[in-house]
Amino acid sequence: MSFSILRKVKKVFFSGDHFAGQFINYYLHRLWSKHALGRFVPLQPLTLSIVTTGRCNLKCAMCVTHSPLVPNDYEWRQMTTTDMEFNTFKYTLDRFQRAMSVSLIGVGEPLLNKDFFRMVEYASTVRRMNASSVSNGIILDKNIDQVVGSHLDYIVISLNTHDGNDYQRLTGHPPSFHKKIFDNISKLVEARDKAESRLKIYVSFIVDQENYRFIPECIRVGEQTGADHIYFNNFLPYPFEGFEMGQRTLLVNDKEVRKVLENSIATHMRDKVTLPTLLNPDQQKKNCRCHFTTLRVDGERNYSSCPVMLANMEGEKKVTDTVVWNSSFLREMRGRFLSPGKDDLHDPCKVCTQNFGVDLHNVKKEDTLN
Repeated sequence: MSFSILRKVKKVFFSGDHFAGQFINYYLHRLWSKHALGRFVPLQPLTLSIVTTGRCNLKCAMCVTHSPLVPNDYEWRQMTTTDMEFNTFKYTLDRFQRAMSVSLIGVGEPLLNKDFFRMVEYASTVRRMNASSVSNGIILDKNIDQVVGSHLDYIVISLNTHDGNDYQRLTGHPPSFHKKIFDNISKLVEARDKAESRLKIYVSFIVDQENYRFIPECIRVGEQTGADHIYFNNFLPYPFEGFEMGQRTLLVNDKEVRKVLENSIATHMRDKVTLPTLLNPDQQKKNCRCHFTTLRVDGERNYSSCPVMLANMEGEKKVTDTVVWNSSFLREMRGRFLSPGKDDLHDPCKVCTQNFGVDLHNVKKEDTLN
């Protein structure tokens, strides 16, 4: 083994950022494909997705959990849950301590959980996991000092679009909320810089068939906040009028969408912007790996795996069960993603960009789409 390789190994395993078991777990996940792992995964989860709360200070129109426009009897609607208690959080991290990262998100606003910052500190300092979170930004100004002073690695704040009018169209909330969130992000960046904190601050946008032409404006607004990176998320569809794939979601075969995306980023911002993944409804290959890498747990100790489509987690299974990571539920879900074709997938998985999404850079290489 060469000296340069030994130096890299030493840097990785003796940096003090993670335990050796976490690195081993991480590299084995990287080494084996989901087909090599199979239904029984002989590793621990790579990521823990923690539903810190089911409460939210907003009821956004496009949210499958809190939207007043999504029927309560929708089979895959994410049910609200109680705030996660610290003991449940600690139990989960202690049991699956080889996870490399923990995401404190939820089906609501994570900052509403009274133990949020206590959870961050335990994850980062005791379990040496990378800790991250997502916020709608409305109450961020009340928590700026705590966020900056915490051991969060990064926080994603949902600004959603370029101005107040489109924010109202997307969310159903007043245009003034957009200005408040923008100001809160800017204040957080300023406080972070003043404290010389390592915290990374990201801003996210949602694009659909009505606002994708405003992506350049979104980038300019995101740049004005001073955020470290700008992320664009494709609209996740639901089977209801006004939310359907053909009405809202950006598709890979739409040449106009691709043209706008290809010309939307100024040269100086190319390393600071992640464009939306386009949905390919004709794709058969299943890209999703979350059932092999991620364990999602809510405040009532229910568990699942998907952190994207947020399929309902209710059921008899609990994270305190004797068998969790290789339970019959997760082995059955993994089987759905190992088999060919889409027929055995749950409906939300059939229209998820994480599963059937195509990165714009890869679209250009597909002759059938040109």
